[in-house]
Amino acid sequence: MRGLSHLLRTYVDMANGRLEVPCKLTACFSSEPQGRPFGKSKMNGITTQIKVGTLGELLVQLRLLQFDVQAAPPLKDSGNDLIAVRHGVFRAIQVKTTTGSSYQTNGLPDHYHLLAVVNLVKDSDVIFLDESRVFLIPRERVMSAPRRCDQLNEYSLNTAHVDGLFSDQRLCPLPDVPSRMSAPTSSTRSSSL
Repeated sequence: MRGLSHLLRTYVDMANGRLEVPCKLTACFSSEPQGRPFGKSKMNGITTQIKVGTLGELLVQLRLLQFDVQAAPPLKDSGNDLIAVRHGVFRAIQVKTTTGSSYQTNGLPDHYHLLAVVNLVKDSDVIFLDESRVFLIPRERVMSAPRRCDQLNEYSLNTAHVDGLFSDQRLCPLPDVPSRMSAPTSSTRSSSL
C-alpha cells in the first residue's frame, strides 16, 4: 500500500497547489501561460470536506478490493456513494469519512445496504492511509452502533466479516420501488409488433 499512499498524497498535493506540473501538462488544464503551477491555474477549488470524502471513498474501494469486492461509484448520483459486487452479490454502500474520533449518520439516503465508516489518521495536513481504518456496518445495525471509531472493532474489515456481508442471505434486498418504466408484458409485446 506504500505506492498507493504516495499516489494519493501526490494527488492531494497537486490539488492544494504544493506540487507543480510540467509546462506541457499545465497547458492542457488551463488557458494560463505555460509554466504556471497546476494548483494556481483558474480551476474550481476543492474544499477540505470534498478531499476528505473522496479519500474515504477511494480507500473503501481499495480495501474492499483486498477481499475480492469490486466497488465503484454509480455513473449518476443516486444517493449511494458506491455499488459493490462480490460473487454476484451486490451491495449499495454509503460512506462516512472522519478525521476525528467519531462519525455522524446525518444525511444517509433511504436505501442502502452498508455504511462504511472511514477513520482517516492525519497529522496537520498529511493523511496516513496505511494507518487509517475502514469499518462496514450493516444498515440494520447503524442506529445502534457506537459513534466513536475506537468502539467499532466488531465492524473492522476482515475476511469473515466481508464473507458474511456479501453472502446471498446476509441482507434482505432493498424494498421494491415502483419504476417509471415497467417491463413489457407478453400482451404488450405482441400488440406493439
